[in-house]
Amino acid sequence: MSVNVYLEDKILDEQGFKTRERTGGKPSETIREPYFGEIRLDQDNAGNLFFRTQELVDGIPDTLKPFVREITFHENFSREARRRRGIYHAEWTEAELDIVYQGSLSESYRVRMRGMDPKVMLELYRQIRAGTIAPNEDWDADQTPSEMEQELEVTKQVLSQVSQNYTNLCSAHNQLIGENTELRDRARCLAFHLRNRLWLSKAAKGAIKAYENTVG
Repeated sequence: MSVNVYLEDKILDEQGFKTRERTGGKPSETIREPYFGEIRLDQDNAGNLFFRTQELVDGIPDTLKPFVREITFHENFSREARRRRGIYHAEWTEAELDIVYQGSLSESYRVRMRGMDPKVMLELYRQIRAGTIAPNEDWDADQTPSEMEQELEVTKQVLSQVSQNYTNLCSAHNQLIGENTELRDRARCLAFHLRNRLWLSKAAKGAIKAYENTVG
């Protein structure tokens, strides 16, 4: 566990704050290192003073606690048990859980946390490790569709319905054409039989009249 305890600038005005010179490096140079009493401090590129420790709760000296501005730490742990990636909250503490790659094949979870109360931070870390807390911002949840994606889905549904309606209309049209063709065929058949009957009727009348003329 790597813990950085960032300190407020007011510690610079305290009687216990001082710097000590140290010579080292290649080429050799003189470096001024910050101390508070006998506690060696570090300084980042932005000039912020902080204290390094490996213990979240018991690793912060009592003399530094009045000057604590923020505590950060990060820790890696195995992926044998699945945990949901995302942002976790507890009081004024925020933790970010993600996956990191160590080498070509090895993967692990990395939790990065910042807060003010080391006990709250430690408890949140333990809950994440135990899987007894859900993230407030879940990175493994299904993505909520955007407004454009929602409109596209509605458009697809409308087009699908229009296509189905067109198919139904074409089917009904073809059925009507078939029925109309059948009616025309029946009408032609009836007309043919009617013409035959009329011809037979005329032929019969002509035969009767010829017979009457012969007899008379």
